[in-house]
Amino acid sequence: MNQDTAARLGLHAVEILYSLALLAWFFLPLHLKLPGLYSPLQVCTELAGSSAGGALRTALAVLILLIPALRLYKIACPFLDRVRPGLTDPRRALPILVSLLSSSLALATVLSHALVHAGSRSYFAASSPVLYAVFLASLAYNAFFLVLFITQRNLSNESYREYPEFRRESGRGELRQGIQRRLLISFLALILVIVSVLSFVLMRNFSRTIMRSVIDSGRALAEREKPTTVSKELAFLFTDIRGFTSLCEGLAPDKVVSLLNHYLDLQSSVILANGGDIDKFVGDAIMAFFDGARKELAACKAAMEIRQAMAEHKELSAKAGRKALAIGIDIHAGPVVFGSVGTGERMAFTSSGDTVNPAARLEGANKSYGTKSLITESVQSKVAHQFLCRELDTLTVKGKSRPVRIFEVLQDKLWEICKVFEQGLTLYRRQRWGEAVKAFSYLKSRYHDQPSAVFLRRIELFRRSPPPEDWDGVFSLTVK
Repeated sequence: MNQDTAARLGLHAVEILYSLALLAWFFLPLHLKLPGLYSPLQVCTELAGSSAGGALRTALAVLILLIPALRLYKIACPFLDRVRPGLTDPRRALPILVSLLSSSLALATVLSHALVHAGSRSYFAASSPVLYAVFLASLAYNAFFLVLFITQRNLSNESYREYPEFRRESGRGELRQGIQRRLLISFLALILVIVSVLSFVLMRNFSRTIMRSVIDSGRALAEREKPTTVSKELAFLFTDIRGFTSLCEGLAPDKVVSLLNHYLDLQSSVILANGGDIDKFVGDAIMAFFDGARKELAACKAAMEIRQAMAEHKELSAKAGRKALAIGIDIHAGPVVFGSVGTGERMAFTSSGDTVNPAARLEGANKSYGTKSLITESVQSKVAHQFLCRELDTLTVKGKSRPVRIFEVLQDKLWEICKVFEQGLTLYRRQRWGEAVKAFSYLKSRYHDQPSAVFLRRIELFRRSPPPEDWDGVFSLTVK
């Protein structure tokens, strides 16, 4: 095997390895739910569904979809070398341009997702190492083929080929080349230091600056003499820490504040990283809202990430011998009045309306059912393709007469719980108590499922005192 063939095959091997990595990044996250890892297809959906950016975002989404086709072409190139070398040789102009285009689009995918979602440092901390590996590999791959393209273009110029020969014959080429190399390395190092220092200085307080800007803007709006409001469609996320009051008994006030701030910061970072905004803090509870075409999906994603963060914190607390806390989350979406409300002496920037009140009430339903995250039907209809949701019940909250269907967001591996529970719920609503008991008892014994235990107690009561003939299965929630 001559040197030319070896170089060509080596480049083909690099291209195939990079192609397999990008294809795995494209399709594996759709089937394997790995924390902090997303598929470029999800980025395409976000770009296409965004109202901001218009045609530019849509064009980028279409280009990103070309990556799998371009990489499959690269995988096929070694097998077509003898047929069409001009189209397959990785040292030729067209194949190099394809490599540059696909790697540039991979970099653009990572950067565009970061620009939209990186509201705080928690975004980068929660991102999968796979993403960093893809980004660095794409950066190196792009730089290599860019240098290769420039070199090939230069070598195609006869004058350029003659110039190095002339320098060698003059006897000064080696000296000049050494000086040029040292200067190049020195300038590159200097530029790298300058960029690094500027990036550190500018990004060090990025999150704090953004938060201060949001707070100042909200304060300016809230302090206007006349209330200004606007109707919007929002998704609301309510969280409440379980057992926080009992945990704080006996603690000094400064310890309580420090502990509360820790938990609120943990949740707020996740909410902001997913594009949400904090409406208010009420003790150990948070009221947050999400806007945009994919607001329900972003809210559910934030809820699951909060649960994951709390689970990790629970493990650390258990190892340290400290009492662990749980959290309840509720998500509801609908129209609200959004803006500054109050009097001339004091204003507040908040949301209000018929959507907010049921959302706040439903958060307390987690206590009654022993669940961790509940969503309403308006949210479930928008996220069912991304999250496993089981219908839990139909109920009316305190102060409202219209029934609401509620769902629990589950991990994908709990599909059996979802399937069996919904079978039991259907039997329960048809008053086929015996068959419903079998379904709920199975889930209670096998998975210690708390909602199943709740329905078993209800069925026992209904057997003693049957519901009226016009019973529609709606349960009245009397707690807040």
